[in-house]
Amino acid sequence: AGLNLMALEVESISLVRALAVDSKTTVIADIGAYSTNIIVTENYFLKSEATTDFSGASLTQAIANGLKISPKRAEALKKTKGLKATGGEYELSTLPQPYLDVIIKEVIRAKDDYEKNYNNKVERVLLAGGSANLIGIEEYFKRQLNVPVDIGNALDRLSYPLGMNILAKELSPELAVAIGLGIKNLV
Repeated sequence: AGLNLMALEVESISLVRALAVDSKTTVIADIGAYSTNIIVTENYFLKSEATTDFSGASLTQAIANGLKISPKRAEALKKTKGLKATGGEYELSTLPQPYLDVIIKEVIRAKDDYEKNYNNKVERVLLAGGSANLIGIEEYFKRQLNVPVDIGNALDRLSYPLGMNILAKELSPELAVAIGLGIKNLV
């Protein structure tokens, strides 16, 4: 490709740069396709990190197995119905919940470990990664955690055309690592 490597960076550092826009002590749960990275950040610095293999693919596979459908169809249903399916589709919204519960338990463990080791309280949880766009995930996390939960907005400090608001809201969690890397020398 003719590129010259100038730097390497761990994803977690990029996530902190993109999402830690204030000094609040924050747990960032980056629910990616094949793993979930759980980061605790304090005063703009990464303080601890954990990883679990439960991820967006786990949620999709749970739907595919539970409904006996293809992973491609399960992914489409996951994106359109999420955790808020009702009526005859209610089962769809319950299938990924055991996997989300495992992710939440890992978030709680990271939060508790940080609070014990640093004698400081976590003030919020931010969700990132493609599965942060799962319909109803924010409310599901809020019900199980004792701190505010929000979807991380990596585009919060960047300017973009006004007509891009809806697209930016959808893409921001998915592109948080890339945005954090892209603004490395700007913030």
